[in-house]
Amino acid sequence: MADIYRYTPNVDNNQVGWVWGHNTIVAAGAVGDNTEINRSTPVAVCGGHTFCQIVIGTTTTLGLDIHGKAWAWGYNRNGSCGNNSTDNICTPVAVSGNHTFTMLAENDWQTCYGLDNHGMAWGWGYGDVGECGDNATSRRSTPVAVCGGHTFVGIYPINNTAYAIDTNAMVWFWGYGSDWYGGDNTGNSRSTPVAVCGDHSATMLSGMRWNRMLLDTNGVNWCWGQNYREEFGRNNTTGDAATPVNVTCGNHTFCLIAGGYYQSYGVDNHGMAWGWGYNDAGGLGDNSILTRSTPVAVCGDHTFCYIHKHRYNNSFMKGLIGIDYVGKAWAWGINDAGDIGDNSIINRSTPVAVCGNHTFLFIQSGATIRRRSPGGGVAYSWAFNY
Repeated sequence: MADIYRYTPNVDNNQVGWVWGHNTIVAAGAVGDNTEINRSTPVAVCGGHTFCQIVIGTTTTLGLDIHGKAWAWGYNRNGSCGNNSTDNICTPVAVSGNHTFTMLAENDWQTCYGLDNHGMAWGWGYGDVGECGDNATSRRSTPVAVCGGHTFVGIYPINNTAYAIDTNAMVWFWGYGSDWYGGDNTGNSRSTPVAVCGDHSATMLSGMRWNRMLLDTNGVNWCWGQNYREEFGRNNTTGDAATPVNVTCGNHTFCLIAGGYYQSYGVDNHGMAWGWGYNDAGGLGDNSILTRSTPVAVCGDHTFCYIHKHRYNNSFMKGLIGIDYVGKAWAWGINDAGDIGDNSIINRSTPVAVCGNHTFLFIQSGATIRRRSPGGGVAYSWAFNY
C-alpha cells in the first residue's frame, strides 16, 4: 500500500512562492526549491516567474503567471505538464497551446485543467475515465477542449472527477462517477459534462476522496458521495448520497467550505471556522480527537477569510490551513513532516501560527505518493503573501 505524504503552496505582493513540508527526493522535482530537504518553515521557491496562482496536485505543480500563461513542473508521465512530452520536469515549462487562462486546477490523478478568458474549459494529463472531458478515455499531453460549449466561471476537480460552475450557477461534472461521486443519481462515469442533480445555484465546490460539497448562494452547504465518518455533518445520519443533501445541523450560513477525506469545514459569515467528521489527530481544530457528527467551532476565536484542507496524508485525517483577516496563516492537524510550518513536527489539535511573519493571500496544499522505495515521496506547501 502506498504511503501518502503532503505538500502545501502559497504568493507575496511580488508573487513570490513560499514552500514548506516534506521534501525528500522524487523523480518529479515538484517542490520547486531545488533541494531534497524537508522544510518546517517557509522557504522561497526558485524560478523567477511572477505568478498570480499556484496549484498543487499529487505530483505536478501548475503556475499561472500575471499574463495568463500556464506553467507546469513535476511528475509528467501522464502528460500532466501539458508540454507535449512525458518526461518529468524539475523547473517550470510552458503549457502548450498559447492559451490565456484565468484559472488553473488539478485533480489527484495528474489531470490538469485550465479555464480560459472566454470561460472555456481545457483538460490534459490523465484521462482514463474521461477526466479530460473531450469524450475520450485517453491521456493527453497537451490541452484539449472540454465538450459541450459551456461557459464556466469556476472549475473544481475532486479526486478524479471534475466539477464546474457555469454562468447560470449550474453545476456540471465529468470523469469518475461511480460510488455516487458524480451527483447525477446514476453512479456512472462521464467523458463529457453532465448536470449535477438539484438545480442548486452554486458559488463554490470542495471535497476530497469520498465526499463532495457544494455551497449555494444562500450559504447552505450540500454534500453527496460517501459518508464514511460523519463528514456530511447530519447528526449521526450515515449512508451515501447519490444527489446533494444539505447539512441541516446548526443552521449555519457559510461563505467558504473545504472538504477532506473524512472531514468537512465551513467558515460562517462572521469568519468563524467550523469542522465536522473524523478527528483522530485533532484535524478539526477543536482541541480534541473526537469524531464529530455536527459542526463544532475551531478553537482560538480566529476570523478567517480563507481556508484550505490539506489534500492527503498517510492516515487521511490531515487538518486545515486558514488565513485570518490580517493575512496571518494558521494551521492544525498532523505535522510529522513539518507540514504546519511552525518549526516543529508535533501534531496540533488547535490552530498554531505558521512561522515567518508572512502576510498571505492564499494557501494551497497537495501531496505525492511514495511507492516502496525510500525517499520517493514529496510533501510541500506554497504561499502567496502581500
